[in-house]
Amino acid sequence: MDGTGFLKTVNFGGFDKKDVLAYVDQLNTKIYTLENELEEKKALLENSGGNMEDKEKYEQLLASDKAKITELQTSNDSLKNQLKNCEDESAEKDKEIEELKKKLADMENELVEAKNKAAAASSAENSAMELTNVFVEAQRTASTIVTQAKENARKMDEDAKKLANQVVDDANSKASTIVKSADEKASKILTDAEDRSAEMRTAADNMKAVVLSEIADIESNVTQLKGILDSLTKDSLAKVNETADLLTKTQDTLKKNGIPQFTAPKSVKTAAPVNNAKPAPAPAPAAKPMPTPTPAANNNAAAKPAPAPAPTPAANTAAAKPASAPKPTPKLNNNFGFDLSEIEKMAKAIEADASKHNKGTPVNDDYDGTVDAKKIKLSDMG
Repeated sequence: MDGTGFLKTVNFGGFDKKDVLAYVDQLNTKIYTLENELEEKKALLENSGGNMEDKEKYEQLLASDKAKITELQTSNDSLKNQLKNCEDESAEKDKEIEELKKKLADMENELVEAKNKAAAASSAENSAMELTNVFVEAQRTASTIVTQAKENARKMDEDAKKLANQVVDDANSKASTIVKSADEKASKILTDAEDRSAEMRTAADNMKAVVLSEIADIESNVTQLKGILDSLTKDSLAKVNETADLLTKTQDTLKKNGIPQFTAPKSVKTAAPVNNAKPAPAPAPAAKPMPTPTPAANNNAAAKPAPAPAPTPAANTAAAKPASAPKPTPKLNNNFGFDLSEIEKMAKAIEADASKHNKGTPVNDDYDGTVDAKKIKLSDMG
């Protein structure tokens, strides 16, 4: 066989268009070669003499072979059209993936803005609120990434299996037809040509050898296609596992000092104060009663003679809206278009800020934000 029949794969389970077309052209060339060989055998039979009955018998066999070759060529054209349809579907999926990458980039920008706001906040209330918002946004982003990764992997696996089954079925059908036809022709030729010359025996053996060689080449191509598709499935699983490990590492960093959760004042539970000193009495309310101080506020009050007056609404607004920093260009270091190391750095910065001010963090005992990404398997995505 002149070529190996190896088809190079491209992203997301497709094949290279040029290689597929070249492979189809190679099959067409082999079909035409077989037709020419049949014509040569026909001419040889006509020149070898013999009675008219034998000639008519071989002419019928040659006509049957030509019909089978024509049918094989039609099936080959149908396979070319099916591969073209698969290529179009792959292009549509690439477009959807680009849209998902844009959405992830927008989410990263929102996380960067939240990080800048948390670093610029000065009061304990604003710092706790920004920390809670960042954690909630990180959890939401992680959940979205896992869902999208599972969906993409499931689609890739389904497409790869469909294409593999289609190629294998077509190849098996062609191989079965060729084997059956070759066996019938070989048996008929050997039986009818038993009393003919050594030249006719050699011609029949050569024809059988050519057909068997073609069958071996087709089987080799089918084996190579199976290997390509198996490798593609393993690569998809490796990418999903890599994403799951990164998500687990980020989640562990964010949950190192507890899971902050922003809730309504009535449902918030606070940790017991560490300092046993009695808190200073709250100042008399001016117009409206002041809210009950948190344990962190009690600790700060014990260290100062008198609590500072509550900031005005205008001051709170000014403190909550620091000057916006320029948005950095998001890094695209992995297969999903974002850098999870940025989330890890942000979590460490917030943790350091909270330790510096020795502030308590509201804890919601009913919340369990555990996401075991290591248990995600490709078989669970179907």
